[in-house]
Amino acid sequence: MYRELLLLHIRLLCEYRKDDVIRYAKKKYYPLQECLEICRKYKANFATAYLLQRSGNYAESLDAYIGILTGTAERFFGSKKDYLSVSLEEYKKSYAQALKVCVKNAVVAGKEQTLWFLLLDHLYELWKRLCCAYPEAVGEKATLTSDDERSSSPVRRVVKTVYDCIKNLSAVLMQHTSFEDIIQHVTSKHGELEMENFRDMLSAMVITYLYQEKIFDVAKLIQGKSLTNQFGLLVRCSHKAVSIHDNVCAKCRKRVIALINDEFMAFPCGHIYHPGCLKEAKVCEYCLPHCTGNVPT
Repeated sequence: MYRELLLLHIRLLCEYRKDDVIRYAKKKYYPLQECLEICRKYKANFATAYLLQRSGNYAESLDAYIGILTGTAERFFGSKKDYLSVSLEEYKKSYAQALKVCVKNAVVAGKEQTLWFLLLDHLYELWKRLCCAYPEAVGEKATLTSDDERSSSPVRRVVKTVYDCIKNLSAVLMQHTSFEDIIQHVTSKHGELEMENFRDMLSAMVITYLYQEKIFDVAKLIQGKSLTNQFGLLVRCSHKAVSIHDNVCAKCRKRVIALINDEFMAFPCGHIYHPGCLKEAKVCEYCLPHCTGNVPT
């Protein structure tokens, strides 16, 4: 009975309050597959995409999100510019979810690139349309900062948002696939972009690639120095002839705790002493008078 009530609730939401479906679809106690079927039937697209993501069907989930993005983007080219701000917020929300699907799929599928490039293709195709519809706004994209974004025209905010999405996706994509594969895909499918716009799109990827290479080189240098220091410490310790398995003071027979910067007296014979237990620092009392070459530490 309880299960039927939950499904009835989802069905009523899909019929009368479709925007609220996603809020309840996220709750774990709602039956996943049944809710997915209901959302598909009533075309609650955002909830459908989310439930597909939850079920692990990342390919269909991304396809659903790209469908939402495409439908939302159509409003960017309509005559009612007053509604662009609302559509822009919907677009940002859907893009963030689509990106999350790609990241989760990368965890499961590793280097598989299909989903990444599907989302990238959508953004590039949208950018081409913006270049044709709003050439002046596209030319001013670099001058629009976060400070004056609120006071700017809705069209300029749309252009800036799509441009930032492409830069963001390019930077994330660099972490999951090779730079060469990205360049090959972009040039083969979107090489008809004007040179200026094409250059701007690739600049973020190049900068990210070079930055990652620099970080990698610095990390190798730090690791190399660390290994050198550790090796030097190992050599110095081996010269002291101290047996790690027999770290007992030859005088008081208590354990010598040889941590970093701790003081103790060690001799070539292998005996060690607490500093306070050794009367004569130059000789090993246990081996007198044979052992006289101490190694203080």
